[in-house]
Amino acid sequence: MNSKYLEWFSALIGEVFRGGYIARGTKVLKKLPIKLIDFKNKSEKDIHDKIAKIQKNLIDIQGKIDKSNGNKRLLIPLQRQFDNLKTELDETLKNLYNLGEADSNIPLISEIYATN
Repeated sequence: MNSKYLEWFSALIGEVFRGGYIARGTKVLKKLPIKLIDFKNKSEKDIHDKIAKIQKNLIDIQGKIDKSNGNKRLLIPLQRQFDNLKTELDETLKNLYNLGEADSNIPLISEIYATN
């Protein structure tokens, strides 16, 4: 999962290196608070399916971005799509974990560990 939530949890649990790189080894991954989905619960299943669809679309768009390297006319709309999907993913995860207003307390790791 690629989101600010994974980055935040990983930074809390794992080691953060210079430049904001975060260790994500097996020890870190085992400690991540991954919510177990009750697939009998339609609401949770729908959220799971939406997350899976967004993730697939992010992977597809990233592949197109990689292939469009150097072609700004193609790159700009693809990057916009990617950014919009990441925002949608964060909103969906916020709903899954019932974060509500607490969401604004979760920092972006890139802002915390940014180098000047």
